[in-house]
Amino acid sequence: MHQARIHVRIWGGHQSRGINRSVRSAVFNRSFFRTDNGYMGLAPVGAGPTGEIFVLLGGQMPFVLRSVDKPTIESSGERECYGLIGTCYRHGVMDGKLVKNSRERIEDVYLI
Repeated sequence: MHQARIHVRIWGGHQSRGINRSVRSAVFNRSFFRTDNGYMGLAPVGAGPTGEIFVLLGGQMPFVLRSVDKPTIESSGERECYGLIGTCYRHGVMDGKLVKNSRERIEDVYLI
């Protein structure tokens, strides 16, 4: 049986301040979430339980959208309209990974 060595480097001084600053900026005004099917990520604080995660074509990050009660777009008919809450991080979905590997159908989303 082979044993693996784990090398741990303890960061100190100006390096730890830089990492601390990077982590703080990544999570500022973000909340941790877990989806109904177990995925985890970070979303804007205002997303709440009614926010839905969408991958919009051309986007590098997924977006949190919230359904709007009364659509104001006349041409939308009975289609559901959404308001943009902001970008989010969801593990396994970044940089178009979900779209490239997905068998989900693409549909129009109305943003107001």
